[in-house]
Amino acid sequence: MAFGAFMASLDGSIVNVSLPTIARVFRLGSGEAASVILSYLLSLSGCLLIFGRLGDVAGKRRVFLWGQGVFLLGSLACGLAPGLASLVAARFFQGVGGAMLTVSSYALISQVAPRDLLGWGIGILTTAVGLGATLGAPLGGFLTDWFSWRWVFYINLPVGAVSLYASHAYLQREGADRSPLDLRGLLRRFDVPGALFSFLGILLLVFGLNRGREEGWTSPLILGSLLGAGIALGLFALAERRHPEPLLDRELLGRRGFRVPVLGSLPGYLFIGGNTLLLPFFLQGAKGLSAQGCGFAMLLFSGVYMLLSGVGGRTSDRISPRILCAVSQVGAAGCCVLFASTLHVPGLLFPLLFLVGLGVANGFFYPPMGNLVLGGVPPEMRGSASGIFSVANRVCLTLGVCLYEALFSQWAPGGIEAPASALAGFRAAYLVAAALFVVGALWILLVPGKDAPASTSPPSP
Repeated sequence: MAFGAFMASLDGSIVNVSLPTIARVFRLGSGEAASVILSYLLSLSGCLLIFGRLGDVAGKRRVFLWGQGVFLLGSLACGLAPGLASLVAARFFQGVGGAMLTVSSYALISQVAPRDLLGWGIGILTTAVGLGATLGAPLGGFLTDWFSWRWVFYINLPVGAVSLYASHAYLQREGADRSPLDLRGLLRRFDVPGALFSFLGILLLVFGLNRGREEGWTSPLILGSLLGAGIALGLFALAERRHPEPLLDRELLGRRGFRVPVLGSLPGYLFIGGNTLLLPFFLQGAKGLSAQGCGFAMLLFSGVYMLLSGVGGRTSDRISPRILCAVSQVGAAGCCVLFASTLHVPGLLFPLLFLVGLGVANGFFYPPMGNLVLGGVPPEMRGSASGIFSVANRVCLTLGVCLYEALFSQWAPGGIEAPASALAGFRAAYLVAAALFVVGALWILLVPGKDAPASTSPPSP
């Protein structure tokens, strides 16, 4: 499962560094080249909810194995693509496989890890996801420079083949996976209208939020996308009321143990999106670092986070994940306040301390949060829970870019080129982030819930 999650995460970033080469080979403009990345993001985001629910109905193991096959076929098609249209189509298909891998890998944790090791299993999986995101740029640059941009996709084939074999050999059939697949019965039970409306609504929403800054928020394309998203999601809500087995399980949404952590996690995902946008501008514009130096500085955060993800997950098996998540959010708020109050101090000491502290806070937040979310629902609902949680995360990552860019622009009308104005913009953005982290911590702590981690997990095999 870690291999599958690693591949899906890797392909979210490995292509970025090879885009200039792809654009040169196919003679593309920057907007056309960006569609190679956007097509993967859109299909992955739009399919998360669908395959989360499908895993509960048809079997999580089955969706995971299918996802590996779809992802490998998509990777091969990307490598063989003769032009832009075929490459974008192949990336879209690859994103479908990425969505299947993402939601089913987290949902399958409870079938693989014993009850008292669920947090540790999530921590290992989170480490694999972080490793994929971190290695994407350097690995993509190496493969592009020494071989060809096509090897950015071919590299998935040997890794995926090993993962597919191991998954088929060692993942046990549980629940719906034990029954033969009845396609007719599945189509009768599955919420097809809800799946179509949710896919279209999420796709248009993510597209509008992702391209709004480049195209202009008042452009017909963006306004039309956001309006279309609202209409599609409204039709999705109507379809959910009428279907006997809706895509959004009403019982799942009614569980406080699920709603509370999902909502409490949103400040963190908003901040990831915003910090990814703002921090490079600060390090290069205010501190004078080169692009390479900025990359190494941000790698410090990723390294600390990956080193501590397993520890954070294992700790959440012994200590209440609610407490760990709340304390981590307060710690992240403290890091943001420290950063905002030392922007004017020369040197890199405080920015590096901020990155290390943020890595520690995240390492003790995201794996326990996964433990809290999955531990709050029974095993037969964990596919849907993983899908809803993943969709909320994806939308918040994109929305965070918009939110923090707007905060920066509001307080820094002179832009990054005006030093005093820029510092005011950075300060406002990171102080707002600190306030949101505190709200998230209080939200998790003030609403009663079970402190015992993964209390609904199946017994240890």
